[in-house]
Parts: sequence; C-alpha cells; structure tokens
Amino acid sequence: MVVEEKIRSVYKLGDSTLVMSLPKTWTESIQLKKGDKLSVYLEKDGTLSLSPRNLVGRGLSEIEISIDISNVDDLERKIIAQYIDGYSHIKLQATNGLFTSHHHNIIRGSIGKLIGLNIMELTSEEVSIQSLLDPSELPIKKGLERTHALAFSMFNSALKALMTSDDKMAKNILKMRIDLTRFYYLILRQLRSSLLRSDVLRRLNMEPIDCLDALTTSQIIIRVAKNVERILKNIIALRNYPIPSEITLLIRVFGEKALDIYDKSATAFLNNSPLNFSVSDVQSDFNAESLKLTTKLAEARKEGVPCETMCHIIQIVDRIGRIGDYGIELAETIIYSSIQ
Repeated sequence: MVVEEKIRSVYKLGDSTLVMSLPKTWTESIQLKKGDKLSVYLEKDGTLSLSPRNLVGRGLSEIEISIDISNVDDLERKIIAQYIDGYSHIKLQATNGLFTSHHHNIIRGSIGKLIGLNIMELTSEEVSIQSLLDPSELPIKKGLERTHALAFSMFNSALKALMTSDDKMAKNILKMRIDLTRFYYLILRQLRSSLLRSDVLRRLNMEPIDCLDALTTSQIIIRVAKNVERILKNIIALRNYPIPSEITLLIRVFGEKALDIYDKSATAFLNNSPLNFSVSDVQSDFNAESLKLTTKLAEARKEGVPCETMCHIIQIVDRIGRIGDYGIELAETIIYSSIQ
C-alpha cells in the first residue's frame, strides 16, 4: 500500500516528549488500535520506520489465481511467480472447466522445483498450496553458497566427462540442475521478501544494496549452470564422435582456466574478501588461451575432422568461453561494489 505524502506537525507533550499523528489510511489498513505496539527503527539515512508488532514476520499471506484450463502454458510460471513474490498460501481456481490429471501433474512438477511448498488440497476445482518458510530464517548467503557449490561441481564434473567421453556421467551431472534451480528460486523469493519487508531485511542483517549484489551474483551463477548444461548435452551428443586428443587437452586447459576464474570470483564475493588476482591479467591470459584453441580448431577442420564433431566441439568451446567471461564479470562487480 502506498500512502499519499502528507505534511504532519510535531507537537510537544509534557516537558520533552514530541508527538505526531499517524496517517488514518495506514492505521485503518493494518487495523491499528489504541494500545497496540509499534516497533520504531532509526535507519542509516536518518529516517524512521514503523512496524506493527502484530505484523512483523507475517509477510504476504494468501493469493487466489484463476486458471484457464484451456491454456496451461503459463500454469507453472504463475505458481513460480507467486512463490518468488513471497506468498505463503497459493490457491489455484479452475475456470472454464475442471482440473484434469494433466493439470495436476504440471502443478506437482512445479512444486518439485520450489523449496518449502506443499500441496494441501488437490481437487478438480481447486488446488491449495502452502509454504511454511520464513525468509528471515534462511540466510541469502547460504543459498548463494549452495548454488555456487552446485554450479562449480557441475562444471568440474563436466570437464572430467569430456576428457573420458563418458556420456553416462554427463547424463547424471545434468540431474544436478534441478537442485540448483530450486535454490535459485528460493534466493529470488528471499530477495523480494527482503525488499518488500523491512523486518526481514533487518533480521538478515542486510542493506538494500546487498540485495542488488546478491541478485547479480545469483544471476551469474545460474547463467554458468545453463552453459554447463549445454556443454553436457554436447558431450552426450559426441558419444559416437571421438575428439582428437590434442584438442581435448587444449579444451581441458581452457576449461580449467574458466573454472578457476569463476570459482575465485564467486568465493571472494561469498567470503566478502578482496580478489587475489588481477582482472586484466587473468582476462589477457584467458583470451590468449582462447585464441590458441581457436587456431587449433581451424587446423582440425582443414585436416578433415567431421563436421558433426566440429559443430559440437565449437559449441563446447563457446560455452566455456562464456563461463570464463561470467567469472570476469563477477570479479568486476566485486571491484565496483567495494568502491565507496
């Protein structure tokens, strides 16, 4: 709710106490009564924040969504959107008909991607989804640490699968993407709750600018994971097409450099510590390795390496290059955020 700005006069009560009346629209909206308690916070910019004690920690409660059963394309998106917005109770109402087993399967699949949600009621007319998560009890940093650990493990294992041409290993690594996505959505939910609810921000001991940095980092991590996913799919597609050993070696070196850049940058952010490397030097070294690999690939094409093989190799190299660039982008973000 946005309260229209009003000018209030400050009055003196007794010898030293100053008082001011509260906006009626606000007191009515939260049902504030005589004798109720308010928490008063002095912000860093000198402003005061008032929080009704009976509302602290509640967050957004319930929302009802009408679902057109003839159009289920955005059903999953609607559930995820309300989850990220921080609602603790989501009701789905069927319109133009009844929910079928197909709708129920989509809903269950969506719930499986979101941490803390449970289906409380499932009928042909209505689906009730409940969350008991309290964002203030789930540190955003912990979520970022988990997503980074998963992305790092996926990339590191993908390089091993590439070196051994192990498509079965690549398929197993792909399954980790589900867990990473679940933590990513949880982080978005926490961030939105923190910005919408000042009490959550305080209990997490964060500032609004911290939320911006955390959002940037989480997006970089999820982009890294998406590129690793594409690498894994190319590895699977290459199971019948052997890669020349000299190219495999160059890709491994290139991949390890990209992994190192990303890991050092993410670790520095999570530990709130300065970078232990020069961004310009690392970028120059990474670009040199990229050029060396590109030259070798051009030679391989002239030497008659099958087009099918070359296509997948080039895609893998491109994805590794992007991951290295994301690591450098994160390093630059750390540098900019440290400048006061």
